[in-house]
Amino acid sequence: MNNPEQPTRKQLLGGVLFLLVVVIGLFGGIVYTIIWAIKASEAYQTGLESARHNDAIADLIGSPVEAGFWVFGSISLSGASGSADISFPVHGPEGSGNVHVVGNKTDGVWQYSTVTFELKSDDQTVDLLPQVGL
Repeated sequence: MNNPEQPTRKQLLGGVLFLLVVVIGLFGGIVYTIIWAIKASEAYQTGLESARHNDAIADLIGSPVEAGFWVFGSISLSGASGSADISFPVHGPEGSGNVHVVGNKTDGVWQYSTVTFELKSDDQTVDLLPQVGL
């Protein structure tokens, strides 16, 4: 005999599924917020704009150059200082590759040691650092 105060199997399964959806939603929200914050950074924007305005990259993957969703690496900011080591995919109508940006921020100014594009199909690399001017 079932106790009327005891949850049924259906109610337990519904509760577990609800909690699973909540946890997945929270995790997804956290990941999205982190990616959005990195994409809003000056280091990311410098890498993306350098790729978009580089003739060699346009020749390799076509134009327009668009960013993919994912960003890998880290950015650490504390007031007027910080550091970045990030990579992100970009693609054009004729191919795709990855942009890699490494830099340090001191007194509010970014100094980049690496800004490169690597073509996925044959590991060809384009140095974007001279374009950044730093």
